[in-house]
Amino acid sequence: MDYQRIFKKKNELLTASYRYSLSPNDSWSESRIENAINYFNYRQKLNNDAGDKEHTFQVGYTTPFAKIHTLEAGMKYIIRLNNSNTDRKLFNQETNNWVPELSFYDKFDYRYDILTSYLGYNLRYKDYGFKVGLRMEDTQIAAEYPKNADMDFEKHYFSWIPSATVTYRYKTIHKKARLLIFIV
Repeated sequence: MDYQRIFKKKNELLTASYRYSLSPNDSWSESRIENAINYFNYRQKLNNDAGDKEHTFQVGYTTPFAKIHTLEAGMKYIIRLNNSNTDRKLFNQETNNWVPELSFYDKFDYRYDILTSYLGYNLRYKDYGFKVGLRMEDTQIAAEYPKNADMDFEKHYFSWIPSATVTYRYKTIHKKARLLIFIV
């Protein structure tokens, strides 16, 4: 879902968006061993309910000023949720029922949050372009194993990322052909 607001001032924009992504990854299997020499009859079912969900929120604002200058700012927030629930059942021939094997049951929940923001300044003068910016990124990761809490973990990362770019638009004999040179 996207929203864009165009203002009266040329090239002044406000944009906002939201994206949801769902990726189920369930699996199921059944195996049998019957009438094998020196082996007992065996049946099992394996089931894994798993999936990934992602929410992305983004907002950005761009405004030109004094004809050759542009200021831009924005934020983005991503939430990733992954999970997996695994179980195993064995067939009991005496009772003619499927019996859960609790020692094989496992559960896993994983959350990955990313928050970024940026601020940039652009200057266009004739065939030259100058851009400087600063980006902040904050990332948090958490994993939980309800069956074995000793395996749980959390991580946190924070970064400031500066950037600078100089461009030159090279004019050739052919008016439609142009070359942009980027220096970072």
